[in-house]
Amino acid sequence: MKEKISRAILINKSLVISAMLLFSVAFAVLAAYSLTTGLLLIVAIIALPCIYASIVYPKFGIIMLILLESFIFWFIRMGSSFPLGTLIDVFQGLLLLGFLIKQKQYPNWKIYNNPVSIIVTIWIAYNFLQLINPVASSMLAWLYTIRSVALSMLMYYVFVYNLNSKEYIRLIIKIWLGISVFVALYAINQEFYGFFPFEEVGLQSEKVKSLLFI
Repeated sequence: MKEKISRAILINKSLVISAMLLFSVAFAVLAAYSLTTGLLLIVAIIALPCIYASIVYPKFGIIMLILLESFIFWFIRMGSSFPLGTLIDVFQGLLLLGFLIKQKQYPNWKIYNNPVSIIVTIWIAYNFLQLINPVASSMLAWLYTIRSVALSMLMYYVFVYNLNSKEYIRLIIKIWLGISVFVALYAINQEFYGFFPFEEVGLQSEKVKSLLFI
């Protein structure tokens, strides 16, 4: 019996190693054939575990959202053409999905029973009622409001549900302070050593100039 188990384990290991080798070769060929394809594969390798973890472990997703929202404009200034703003919307959607799953498994209705929750709920309900407003001037404007404001407001429930321990709150504060220190050091670097080349290019944009003027 032990020999059969050992043999099965060896076979499984061999299959896993063979699959990994085949994947490595395929990945190398695709990357050599097309740089874009290779980059997309790298993104997929990173994104898929993050998507799964954000749904199953919303506390991990909250940390990822904080990091993403803190550094997104940095990557945009580097010249990324990918719609990174949409990526934040996707993360928020994943967190909402994880919240609904957790709420079904481990219900916590107390988070709705406070003045802030009631006001947020009324405000979100009002926004959705505007969908059937017969005198609404623009459906597209409604969609932008739901996407940019209402979705962010729904994060209130996600945070209230998951910020349920002192240890996790301390971790969030430490991450927030760490980001703040990094941003401060980055600002000092800009003040005394100047901008990076990609920042200089970005500052030439008329849109950026207008925003800085504001």
